Amino acid sequence: MGCFRSREERVHWINLEQDVQSKIIKACAARKKRAKAAQNRKPRTTDTSPQLGFLDDSFNPKNQ
Repeated sequence: MGCFRSREERVHWINLEQDVQSKIIKACAARKKRAKAAQNRKPRTTDTSPQLGFLDDSFNPKNQ
Protein backbone atom coordinates (compact mmCIF):
# COMPACT_ATOMS: atom_id res chain seq x y z
CA MET A 1 0.00 0.00 0.00
CA GLY A 2 2.86 2.37 0.52
CA CYS A 3 3.54 5.11 3.04
CA PHE A 4 0.38 7.12 2.21
CA ARG A 5 2.33 10.33 1.67
CA SER A 6 1.53 12.27 -1.47
CA ARG A 7 4.15 12.77 -4.13
CA GLU A 8 4.47 16.40 -3.08
CA GLU A 9 4.99 15.38 0.54
CA ARG A 10 7.67 12.86 -0.41
CA VAL A 11 9.52 15.29 -2.67
CA HIS A 12 9.72 18.04 -0.05
CA TRP A 13 10.02 15.80 3.02
CA ILE A 14 13.67 16.59 3.76
CA ASN A 15 13.00 20.35 3.69
CA LEU A 16 9.91 20.32 5.93
CA GLU A 17 9.91 21.42 9.55
CA GLN A 18 9.56 18.70 12.18
CA ASP A 19 6.08 19.85 13.19
CA VAL A 20 4.90 19.71 9.57
CA GLN A 21 6.37 16.22 9.20
CA SER A 22 4.50 15.16 12.35
CA LYS A 23 1.22 16.49 10.91
CA ILE A 24 1.84 14.59 7.68
CA ILE A 25 2.53 11.39 9.61
CA LYS A 26 -0.77 11.80 11.48
CA ALA A 27 -2.53 12.46 8.17
CA CYS A 28 -0.94 9.31 6.74
CA ALA A 29 -2.35 7.26 9.62
CA ALA A 30 -5.82 8.64 8.85
CA ARG A 31 -5.36 7.92 5.13
CA LYS A 32 -4.32 4.36 5.90
CA LYS A 33 -7.34 3.89 8.16
CA ARG A 34 -9.69 5.21 5.44
CA ALA A 35 -8.09 3.00 2.79
CA LYS A 36 -8.43 -0.07 4.99
CA ALA A 37 -12.08 0.77 5.75
CA ALA A 38 -12.80 1.23 2.04
CA GLN A 39 -11.16 -2.10 1.27
CA ASN A 40 -13.26 -3.81 3.93
CA ARG A 41 -16.47 -2.28 2.51
CA LYS A 42 -15.74 -3.61 -0.96
CA PRO A 43 -17.71 -6.83 -1.45
CA ARG A 44 -15.54 -9.84 -1.99
CA THR A 45 -16.70 -11.80 -4.97
CA THR A 46 -16.07 -15.47 -5.29
CA ASP A 47 -16.07 -17.19 -8.60
CA THR A 48 -18.58 -20.02 -8.39
CA SER A 49 -17.73 -21.49 -11.76
CA PRO A 50 -14.62 -23.63 -11.72
CA GLN A 51 -11.86 -22.62 -14.07
CA LEU A 52 -10.56 -25.40 -16.22
CA GLY A 53 -6.86 -25.96 -16.37
CA PHE A 54 -4.97 -25.91 -19.63
CA LEU A 55 -4.45 -29.65 -19.54
CA ASP A 56 -7.75 -30.50 -17.84
CA ASP A 57 -9.40 -33.58 -19.39
CA SER A 58 -12.92 -32.38 -18.57
CA PHE A 59 -12.80 -30.04 -21.57
CA ASN A 60 -11.43 -31.41 -24.77
CA PRO A 61 -12.60 -29.79 -28.03
CA LYS A 62 -11.72 -32.99 -29.92
CA ASN A 63 -14.43 -34.87 -27.99
CA GLN A 64 -17.22 -32.55 -29.12
